[in-house]
Amino acid sequence: MNILVIDDEKFNLRMAQELIETNIPDSHILLCNLPEEALTILENNSIDIILLDIIMPKISGIDILQTIRSNKDYNDIQFIMFTGITDKESFKTCFEKGANDFINKPIDFTEFEARMNASIKARKNILALKEMNHTISSQYHRLHAM
Repeated sequence: MNILVIDDEKFNLRMAQELIETNIPDSHILLCNLPEEALTILENNSIDIILLDIIMPKISGIDILQTIRSNKDYNDIQFIMFTGITDKESFKTCFEKGANDFINKPIDFTEFEARMNASIKARKNILALKEMNHTISSQYHRLHAM
């Protein structure tokens, strides 16, 4: 899994990186501490999961989420909001904009691992469905051409 972590605080990036490397096998981690560079990283890499801080300078995580979700090519990326915010209205907004889950700061290691594994499972299911859809479509076209 290719996991992009976007957070303006380097401590949080390193903590997430360490937790992912320790608990999520076969993962490739990209770190971004400048939220305005997130789209460029996304355009140049195949990303499966984005771990995204909400409160950042210049551009918020909600704005990044909304911008990425507005591009249909990125509809199936799993978004986990990474935040210390406990405001229910912010949670609601994030889910309305396309977030899949939340991980609270400070990080609870058990919660982090469980939520990351759930997102990985969801992403693998999406990829399997896309592959099945492609196979069925190909078979349909071959049969239709006969």
